[in-house]
Amino acid sequence: MKKSADAKVEDELFMQWVESFPEPQRAEWVGLLAEMNALETKEAKLYKALDKIEALISHNESDITTWLPLEYDLQFTYGQENMKFSEYMMELRAAVDEWSEEKIKGGV
Repeated sequence: MKKSADAKVEDELFMQWVESFPEPQRAEWVGLLAEMNALETKEAKLYKALDKIEALISHNESDITTWLPLEYDLQFTYGQENMKFSEYMMELRAAVDEWSEEKIKGGV
């Protein structure tokens, strides 16, 4: 699970990369990062929800023998809040949760 220190490092690396851009692209990308971090627009909320659901899907794709004990519960709680803005994302999340349940029951 990503910690705030990880997010800070990611933002710093992003800003180092964006500093190499010419204006007005630099300002545009800095603005996009601010929008994504604020999570106030539908686009930013979708971005964050997709980021979370991708992690769950990737985890389901991995061999269950690689799962840590805490990940069994985390698979059903991680990113749950980020899905609530969209009925579609809640449905997608339910499908991923069902897949997780089947994976855990099957042990594969």
